[in-house]
Amino acid sequence: MDIHESGESLYMHAASLKEGYSQDSMPVWIVGRPYGLLAVHNIKGSPLEPNNRIGAVLACGGSPRVMSRPGVDRATYEAHPTFTPTHKLWEAWSWIDRGTAQWWPHWKNSALIRVTGTGEHYASLYLQPGRRILLVVTNYEQSAQEVTVQLQKQMLDFANGVTLEARDAVTGEAVAVDPETRLRLNIGPELYRLVRIGARAELDGPDLARTK
Repeated sequence: MDIHESGESLYMHAASLKEGYSQDSMPVWIVGRPYGLLAVHNIKGSPLEPNNRIGAVLACGGSPRVMSRPGVDRATYEAHPTFTPTHKLWEAWSWIDRGTAQWWPHWKNSALIRVTGTGEHYASLYLQPGRRILLVVTNYEQSAQEVTVQLQKQMLDFANGVTLEARDAVTGEAVAVDPETRLRLNIGPELYRLVRIGARAELDGPDLARTK
């Protein structure tokens, strides 16, 4: 199997997400699926911290190279020099089953979600139609930002009458979904939110990757 790793040069030393992690070019350089490659992105460097970089990578469908070892694997979004929510990422990907889920990046999902915010932001999602959504929303501003995501239930193939709930995939906290299927996400400076969405039975259901 061919494995491509990116993350050196500009990525390592960029002072901000806007400088080093352009969403216009990242899908070409760090995402391997269109080319039949297993691709990972190295999240080392400074001054950006691992969680800053993870949000940018997730937004374009990439896979950050994360470590699972004591003292590093933490269920947090904190912009810390070593912390990464490694197991929470793996659990979320297994829950949605990235291998069979539809991938809807921010540049082609306007029929599925409506996204508003005060600054630069990106919202992408994995979809198991009518069942589950794994949503990532990344804030490219150097200040906190509230981003509102409105789900278009019919376009996402959810049946009428299904009540959608949401849960933060990293912290495990409930995320409110209003009657208009809107989520309001408070996102820290140059950070992200990863959210599981579905009916209660789906949120609590088994990982799809383990039930094939």
